[in-house]
Amino acid sequence: MQKFPIGFWNYTTVEQTCPEAVEDWEKLGMTLTFSPQYDPVRHSRQALLDLLDACRSRDIGVIVNDSRTRWGNAASDPAGYRERFLQACGDFGKHPAVVGFHLGDEPYHPQDFANCAAAHRICLEAAPELLPHINFLPYWPGQEKTVLKAASFRDWAAGMVKSAGLKVLC
Repeated sequence: MQKFPIGFWNYTTVEQTCPEAVEDWEKLGMTLTFSPQYDPVRHSRQALLDLLDACRSRDIGVIVNDSRTRWGNAASDPAGYRERFLQACGDFGKHPAVVGFHLGDEPYHPQDFANCAAAHRICLEAAPELLPHINFLPYWPGQEKTVLKAASFRDWAAGMVKSAGLKVLC
């Protein structure tokens, strides 16, 4: 993507977001944004594909918010996580609007950090052309030792980038 990434956090589901909404996104200057939430059990795959087509026609990149790519149990069951991730990739990963997949939001507990790092590494290995996306909390002073288990935020960030192989730190 050659454009500056401007987007938004999308709290809707696939059925709540019609492809015509993408015209508004373009008018607002969006260039890279989240898809609506998608769960293959509850939502229409075709509806998300139609939305991705609309994004592609307006040159808007998408980070797919697919429930199968959430980091849950990625550290304790890497094979199971890889299988879920590959299913999502099979459904959407080759679409030209797709930039990557959202892996989860705001890790806080030690197991969350282990799972998000493991998920990120698996995604990079399985689909290195795609961007795995994790949204970290805005950790505040004092949490370095209690939550992050690091001497400083900078030390934690450097360690997370290295251990997970992060392409971006959000």
